[in-house]
Amino acid sequence: MENIANTHRNMTISTKVTALQKIELGKLAEKYKVSTSELMFNLIECNKYHYKYLGGITPKEEKLEKELAAQKRKVNRLTADLENADYKVTLQEQQVVKYQNKVDEYRYEIKETKAENSTLNEAYNDLLTQNELLETALENDSTKEDNMALLKSLKIQKKLSIAGLVSMVAFAAIGIHKKNKSKL
Repeated sequence: MENIANTHRNMTISTKVTALQKIELGKLAEKYKVSTSELMFNLIECNKYHYKYLGGITPKEEKLEKELAAQKRKVNRLTADLENADYKVTLQEQQVVKYQNKVDEYRYEIKETKAENSTLNEAYNDLLTQNELLETALENDSTKEDNMALLKSLKIQKKLSIAGLVSMVAFAAIGIHKKNKSKL
């Protein structure tokens, strides 16, 4: 008796489907020339061990999800690396601009100093020329006392001019030194 229960199909299992699904299953049954019940039985029987992952994910899907997560992490890391590299490049460009500005300032100061030096050299050369002219005039003049007084005043003027030139150069150098110290 036990053998009969195992070989005869006398139990009913039912399921609810939509009208469209019922029509599709009926057409499929007609195609294979079986009843809808027989088709459903065969579908269930053939796939009953494949429902292990019903409602869940298969190992293949799980593996793909892990790979996707790893790729997303890699993309995020590379994006962060790229942003960091861009930031570093921006900082380096700012440093280059800063140093270029300093170089330009130093060049300008050098040009100013050269201009001041050339002005001072011209003034010094003018004083030397005047001194030579006065010395020749003194040698040619007959009144020695007038010549001596004039020569004395020229020598004093020459010493004052040279002292003025030296002090102007010294003040310019001090000013440049203070500017350079304050920038550092």
